[in-house]
Amino acid sequence: MCNLSEGVYNDGVCDRAKEDLKNLIQSTGWSLAKAMAMLRIPPEERKDFEKALKKQH
Repeated sequence: MCNLSEGVYNDGVCDRAKEDLKNLIQSTGWSLAKAMAMLRIPPEERKDFEKALKKQH
């Protein structure tokens, strides 16, 4: 996959993961940390998701 299409794909995956996190937190009342663990988001990516979700609020 070329770099451009890879970047577009990764952005879409990240956007979907952020939506999944928000929905899981709202549905279950879990913390962000627990929701990320349940979705098996790698530890090295969790800080990025935390920052992105805090920006949206």
